[in-house]
Amino acid sequence: MEVQLRDLTKKEANLSILGGDIGILYIIQDVLLNSPSTEFAGVITRHPLTNDLWMRVVSS
Repeated sequence: MEVQLRDLTKKEANLSILGGDIGILYIIQDVLLNSPSTEFAGVITRHPLTNDLWMRVVSS
């Protein structure tokens, strides 16, 4: 699995994950959403034919 930081600000991080498993990212998303300082955590498959996943996390 290769993780690249696409964009980083004071309250937001956008990651690109190559070769990862979306199931594990859903678990990470659930843990992040249980944190009171997390406003948003989302995971998408960039395209169904590629193994490129994107994750976005916004904190307060």
